[in-house]
Amino acid sequence: FVQGSRGSRSTDAGLRVLLPSLFDAMCSRSLTPDATTYNTAISTCARERQPAVAMACFERMQEQALEADVVTYNALIGTSEHDAVRLFNRMCRDGVQPNLVTFNAAISACSRARQPSDALALLDRLQRNQLRPDVVTFNSAITACEKAKWPRRAMELMRQMLDLRVHPDVITFNAAISACQKGKEHDV
Repeated sequence: FVQGSRGSRSTDAGLRVLLPSLFDAMCSRSLTPDATTYNTAISTCARERQPAVAMACFERMQEQALEADVVTYNALIGTSEHDAVRLFNRMCRDGVQPNLVTFNAAISACSRARQPSDALALLDRLQRNQLRPDVVTFNSAITACEKAKWPRRAMELMRQMLDLRVHPDVITFNAAISACQKGKEHDV
């Protein structure tokens, strides 16, 4: 199913062994895994931070000629880091319309992967798609700026957030303060 991935050894080994066994058990009972089955498996992998296992489930889903939907891609993107933008673009090419959850998952993944330019490009794209960013969206984008030591951009995002009447929370302020500290700009 998959040779290895990041995460705890017990969870990694468990998911790598358990998921194929469950799929095989279904098939041996003349039950066919459907899109919901695969979405559940991929979402489980996302929660356990097992991107390689999630991708293996996705590939198996495609081999079964099942169509991926927004739930499928949201889970895949959420478990990904370095592949988030590639998966997001594939989703769009496949004709699946991204929603706010999709954008939030992709922006967060870019933040974790220290890809602030990609995170901010996704934020711009979200707004061009007539979606309204929420506190999660801004927190992920501000955190991406914090990791990149871009305090001015982090503060611009806070101003934009307030202009859109999105209420900052503790995470927002912590990320902005950290961005200022890391960027050595305490006068923003």
